[in-house]
Amino acid sequence: MDDFVERRVREREARIASITRNIIDLQKNRREAEAELRAYKDVLNHFGAKDDVIIENTNVDVSYLGSATPRRTRMSDVWRNILTYMSANFPNSTDIDDVRKFCTVNGFDMSDDSLRSQLSVYTSRGWLERVSTGSYRPTQSGASAAGATIEAKSPGSETGNSDSDDSELESDDVLS
Repeated sequence: MDDFVERRVREREARIASITRNIIDLQKNRREAEAELRAYKDVLNHFGAKDDVIIENTNVDVSYLGSATPRRTRMSDVWRNILTYMSANFPNSTDIDDVRKFCTVNGFDMSDDSLRSQLSVYTSRGWLERVSTGSYRPTQSGASAAGATIEAKSPGSETGNSDSDDSELESDDVLS
């Protein structure tokens, strides 16, 4: 009888391990599909969606997954630094080229697709406001999520000018 039960325990452990591997694969596939969806939505938003194109909220309730569900407030250190940098430009907007320069100067490896995708994600979360094509400004909640503060400055002031050259983006602009 002990052999029978032990065999059943091993079988169930193997089954659970297999199911866990499948869940991990499905979560990876979902993240990839979500990234692709964000990229396509971003393209539509940047080039102006036609009136007959409806971009629906595709969030699906996955609360039943428990801890396997990604947290909505999670932000990488790189993006925390980027949003802090953008907050320092407030009330002026920061364009994609400025963010690219900031990433390059500070050694952050960021592809254009990742950059546009994250800007779109943070805009949909309400952390960024899209001012114009390729130009963004952090919201109060975005600055707070990054651990930064937004100080009202007059547009064009020394630290509020988004038309910066490379000399203004120093390595010490990285904010931890």
